[in-house]
Formats: sequence, C-alpha cells, structure tokens
Amino acid sequence: MSTMKKVAVVGTSHIYQRPDNPNAVAFEELIQSLLEASHFGAIGEEMSIEALSEHGTATSICERIAGERGIRHLYCDPDWQTRLRHDIWQENQIRWTAHTERLSEQEIRERILASYDRREHYWLDRILELDCWPVLFICGADHVDSFAAKVRARGRSAKVLRFDWSPMTDK
Repeated sequence: MSTMKKVAVVGTSHIYQRPDNPNAVAFEELIQSLLEASHFGAIGEEMSIEALSEHGTATSICERIAGERGIRHLYCDPDWQTRLRHDIWQENQIRWTAHTERLSEQEIRERILASYDRREHYWLDRILELDCWPVLFICGADHVDSFAAKVRARGRSAKVLRFDWSPMTDK
C-alpha cells in the first residue's frame, strides 16, 4: 500500500481488541502481520477509552502495538457525551426504546442503520482530521462494507482486508 490516502479495513468482534480476551495473541499476530505487509502511518479503531474502562482496561491491543512501532493510533468511537450530541445510539438502546414506542421491526432496523450511518461518518471525520496515511482501521464486522463505502465516497481508497476476523476464520 502506498502512502496515498488509503484505509484498509478489518472487521471483527470488539472483544478481540481488548488485551484481556483469551485470543489476544492471535489478534496481535494478525495486526503485526498486516503492519509488516504494508507500511501504515496509523491505526484507527472503533473503540473508545470509555469502552475500554468499562471492561477494566486502559489500552487496546492496537494502541499498544502502534506505540511499540512508533506509528499513530486513534480511538475513533465517540464517548457517551459525543454520542448524545450526534444522536448516536447503540442497537440495544434503540431496541429498548422501540419496545416502549411499539415500533415495527422495520422501523427498528431503520433507526439502527441511521445511527450506524452517523457513527461511521464520525469515525471517518476523525481519520480525516488525523491525516496520517495509509490507515489500518479496525471495526465491528457489521460496519465493514458501509464504512468502506463511506471512505470511497469521500474520495479515499478503501480495501477490506478481513470482513469478520476471528481466530477460527484465520487459520
């Protein structure tokens, strides 16, 4: 990958991003191998300090690796205050509200997708502000295609490296 404004996307489950997961070594090996294969200027991830602290940890595997390699790292997911300002909601919050509002499954899905859309735009804005290329971006598997499309729509190149990585699928 050249230093053009490119984003390489890896979809996975968020548990693998945390150092306390039983498959931390396998995830670290994945990230290290991707960094060795291409010269990324930064790692961005759908994660926040707030989310990590909820699980009793202060740094993600990606942040640690970026620090060791001397490349930039960015937590792109908004904290709760920022989510409120941008009308970004978790799926479980939407479903709980939908129950009390008696929304149909179609209306629930539309709200979830609208929230995903706002959230993915927020990540991309953060990456563009960082302006350090190319970027390796880690996100939940549900976001891979739509996030890559947003990157392309903003005039950058996007390549999906893994749609839904897990230690079982990477053998």
